[in-house]
Amino acid sequence: MLEALLRYGNRMEVGLLNYGARMMYLRVPDRNDKLIDIIAGYDDPMLYKKAGFYYGTLCGRYANRIRNGRFSLNGIHYQLDQNLFPHHLHGGNVGLHSKIWRDQQVAEHAMCYDLYSQDGEMGYPGNLKIHFTYQIENEHELNLIYNAISDQDTIINLAFHAYFNLADSDSILDHLLFINADAITEIDSDCVLTGNYISVENTAFDFRKPKKIGKDLFNQEMQLQYGNGYDHNFILNNKGSMDVPAAILYSPESGIKMEIYTTQPGIQFYTCNWDKETDRGKSNKLYKNHSFVCLEPQHFPDSPNHEHFPSTVLLAGESYSHRSKFIFSVV
Repeated sequence: MLEALLRYGNRMEVGLLNYGARMMYLRVPDRNDKLIDIIAGYDDPMLYKKAGFYYGTLCGRYANRIRNGRFSLNGIHYQLDQNLFPHHLHGGNVGLHSKIWRDQQVAEHAMCYDLYSQDGEMGYPGNLKIHFTYQIENEHELNLIYNAISDQDTIINLAFHAYFNLADSDSILDHLLFINADAITEIDSDCVLTGNYISVENTAFDFRKPKKIGKDLFNQEMQLQYGNGYDHNFILNNKGSMDVPAAILYSPESGIKMEIYTTQPGIQFYTCNWDKETDRGKSNKLYKNHSFVCLEPQHFPDSPNHEHFPSTVLLAGESYSHRSKFIFSVV
């Protein structure tokens, strides 16, 4: 496994790994001008392979869940790997997160990762070529650029799966969060989408004004019970515009603010609802329940089984292209 470093002066450092096209660390300055690492992971690159977590990786071919691992395309029924039995999660046991990617530094502040996924891998149709780029635009901005092409009609949903804590603290419950969404997609007790939309109005899911993540986390709403906390796709209002923020996360403790912009129609909000202390990460730190928050720009989970969702079909020879950017500042 090969490591790489992108740095913009002394204002941003991004550590990368070709195993899963993965981000190992992301260091930005806090209000005291001290660089702190704001994502979960390990100091030893080999642990990413042994532990099997999705820390900082690119998930796919289809990120998130597909019910029973099944979908139909052009009248053909496909069975995917049921790695979260009976469902399919993040591309299967041997998804993109478990692959060694070919890396190339194409500019001083940009690293590209390429992968060829063969027809039939984890049950997906088509030979798929993926080109993924990390690019530091300036001392405040990190861009993620996704491109792919297939030789057959297929489905695709790529998502960057970082676990954030903007204060390097034990909990994200005091982080303030804004999500630019009027509705979520409803989940069932397996955290798989039902196909229904639910308005966030007068629910724990209303983040249209910034509020603490922990404010309503322990409410008794059924959707929170199903997810054991927040583990939901929010339907973004920005309609693919990179000029309007999809979400804003802020830590009063460190002063770090992170703005997320994306061309994707949804964002998965997950509060690491672990039932117990499950892992030791960097500096042997114990990662606990609600130690991190995930905000993953994506298409909707299980979209191939819901015709009214934005399509995740990639036609043969056509280009899959999306962007996300993360802007950091200090308040």
